[in-house]
Amino acid sequence: MASFEELVSTAEKGPFQGWDFSFLNGRYLEARPGWSYRALVSSRLGGAKSLLDLGTGGGEFLSSLGPIPKVACATEGYRPNTKVANAALNPLGVAMVETLRDDNRITPQRGELPFRDRAFDLVIDRHESYVTREVRRVLGTNGVFITQQVGDEDLAEVHNLFRSPPRESRWDVGVAKEQLEEAGMRVEASGSWSGTSRFLDVGALVYLLRAVPWEVPSFSSSKFVSELRHVHTQIIERGTFEVTTARFYVVASRE
Repeated sequence: MASFEELVSTAEKGPFQGWDFSFLNGRYLEARPGWSYRALVSSRLGGAKSLLDLGTGGGEFLSSLGPIPKVACATEGYRPNTKVANAALNPLGVAMVETLRDDNRITPQRGELPFRDRAFDLVIDRHESYVTREVRRVLGTNGVFITQQVGDEDLAEVHNLFRSPPRESRWDVGVAKEQLEEAGMRVEASGSWSGTSRFLDVGALVYLLRAVPWEVPSFSSSKFVSELRHVHTQIIERGTFEVTTARFYVVASRE
């Protein structure tokens, strides 16, 4: 294995754009839930004439679907991703809109989507915050919302190690279902899951925290040298640094 300094330095220089995590291939073994988000979306795609993808990232997932409806839009609130998403989605005829990041943990909820009422048959969302009442507003009658979310316990070991501030409120499948039902939507299916993912070198952890800065907002490799060395030592001794991965999904419709 490369030295601690080499692993950290390489991760600091590793390229990242959109949601391309290929740098982590073979270095971070992420556990997967029993359901397939792609299958959930694909099962509803054929009957949809209009589609909205919330938090499209770099457009990687949306551009891999096909065929997509002629009327298709996507939003992205993380500015480094917007140019990447435009380049991927514009040739497909997908209108990409930059939006503010608003969090469904916040009460009262905020943030309006820049679309007319009942504009979409299908709204999809993978790991993006959303405002429940706005999702319902832009869905047409019998329109469907499919979301996969990151649960509260995700990366708990990382948050504890780097002393991340506690969550402001609970976020799990029960809360999401309650929000959707209170907004007047009917929950058709849901599920939750947690598993164990494994970092095989400390550089993979550094890279992930660079790529997803809201996980540990104060993170820098120079600030947390002792914590990173702890991870490095554990990997040498045990082979991995294990963390919790938590996901849930909800499929809901507007009646």
